[in-house]
Amino acid sequence: MKRSLLVLIALTALVSPVLAQTRALPPGEIRANGDITFGNALKLGKREGNKTVITPDTLQILGKGSTGDVSDMDVAPAVGSAARALKNKLLDFGVSVLDFGPSVGAGGDDSVAFNAALQAACYYGSAQVATKTCEVLVPEPPSGAYNLCSSPINLPGGWASVTIRGVGGAPKIRIKPDCTSGIDRVINQPVATGDSSAARVRLHNLTLDGYCKAKYNLYIAYAVGFTATSTVFRNVAKGDGANVWVNGGYELDFDNTNRIENVNEVGHKCYNSQADLPDYNLVTYSSDSVYKLYAINARVANYYNANGGYNHYVTSHGWGYTGPWPIFADSNLAPMYNYLVVGGADLTNVTMDNFQTAGIYLKGGLDGNGNPTGISGALVTASAALGTPAAPAVLLDPGLKQAVITGNNFGNRTSAVRTVSGPVDPTVLVRNNNDTDGLSSAVIARPVSGGDTARMTAGAAGAGAAMEVLSPNAAASLELRAKGQAVVRLSSNGFPAFNVYSNNNSANGFQVTANSAGSGPLMEAVGSDPNIVTTIIGKGASGLVNGFFVYDRDPNGGDIPNRGCADWNNTTANTFKRVCNFGGTLRSVSYN
Repeated sequence: MKRSLLVLIALTALVSPVLAQTRALPPGEIRANGDITFGNALKLGKREGNKTVITPDTLQILGKGSTGDVSDMDVAPAVGSAARALKNKLLDFGVSVLDFGPSVGAGGDDSVAFNAALQAACYYGSAQVATKTCEVLVPEPPSGAYNLCSSPINLPGGWASVTIRGVGGAPKIRIKPDCTSGIDRVINQPVATGDSSAARVRLHNLTLDGYCKAKYNLYIAYAVGFTATSTVFRNVAKGDGANVWVNGGYELDFDNTNRIENVNEVGHKCYNSQADLPDYNLVTYSSDSVYKLYAINARVANYYNANGGYNHYVTSHGWGYTGPWPIFADSNLAPMYNYLVVGGADLTNVTMDNFQTAGIYLKGGLDGNGNPTGISGALVTASAALGTPAAPAVLLDPGLKQAVITGNNFGNRTSAVRTVSGPVDPTVLVRNNNDTDGLSSAVIARPVSGGDTARMTAGAAGAGAAMEVLSPNAAASLELRAKGQAVVRLSSNGFPAFNVYSNNNSANGFQVTANSAGSGPLMEAVGSDPNIVTTIIGKGASGLVNGFFVYDRDPNGGDIPNRGCADWNNTTANTFKRVCNFGGTLRSVSYN
């Protein structure tokens, strides 16, 4: 043994000047205070009764993986556990985008680094990713943001379960400010193929910033079970885009830890008016999904439920800025609608805040060929409308059917529910929405074709349905008009058809007005019998009080219509007569 050790020391001295100057060591020990480089494989073991120690400042092992790569080394993390490659063990904690050389806030393009990290995490160890779960970690950059320019972050096209997780204070991933490549989305989820039930994609604790250049922060071509938590989707370009665009899928979940917003920043202002905004915050063609997130500032609508798929907007809050705040906008950024809903949707406990045309606009659904059906299926309940009291909380498309609008707090509305045109269909239930005027609902019904009927339903059994004028003016009239020569008909199934009640301050309970100056109003009995009597009676022992003519002359044939009579006072002759017109001949009798 001593002889072999002396030979090893002598060989090492030829390649290591540092070791050549080291004194001879006792048997069984190798010691050095400098660098030791071994050109070939070195095996150091412990012999019984001997001690082998190496204490270099730097130990470089040359061979497979010349940079010291130990990723293929097998490790067993626990007693009795199976050893596996160290690189597999590290993947249990996710792949960091920092491992792929991003600029880390220095202003470069980090597109390649992000996509390389996803490729490595989601494709490692298997060409088929259908059963592979992968996670990419995005540490908070020391300054600024991660920048994308040459490509969006492309999620795997296979059915992998992917998580992109921000570490720290929601690190920002944005479109590079000086990017001119035309990149139109921050994250792209392409149409995937494979076992949809095995795929779950998740975003967590991120800030995705379109920097007013990208059309979308997140574009989903088709997804199942997509989840977003604690993520901000912000500042996309003006036009027909959206912060989040879901082109298809089901069982998506965006909870209320998320936020969608289009707002100016100090030093970066791009929204000066409503026309500068994207059309929507969220557009979805999905079904059976949950959207609870907050949405701020869009041109048309905060939320657009586009295809009639039944989605749930529970505790969501859509709103817009309405004041000229200097760092935000020079004019109103409020959307036309907070919610634009085609077909069925569940709007429970939602908040409509600072809208211009209506808080919710309900439109009919589509059939299999994309044609409108007029059937809604929407539920609006336990929700509230704030701001803009002149606009309705809910606006109904013409001919809308089968919707329920009940149990809401629309207390500051001038009109809680209104139609664009036409009657409210009897299949639409509108009640108990806490209008300021005490009505359960208020609608405008304009029949648009022959046979259309405007119907009002009583709020409870035995209660009467009420038609009442709602207006900021305390003295607003109610007019019922027929078209052309048609008449207004009142029918009561045998009971008195028309009752007039005057209030305590009214001197006149019923008045008939002439159509033009000089013409007399006409109240006439109508029916098949040519001799129908018009009877006007008082109550009890009281008779009928009617007026009479007071002139300085007697009447002529033009004063009293044929078959009519009048009480006539000639103030010149001081006479009182009852005068009747019989076929153009006036006959009279004097009052004594």
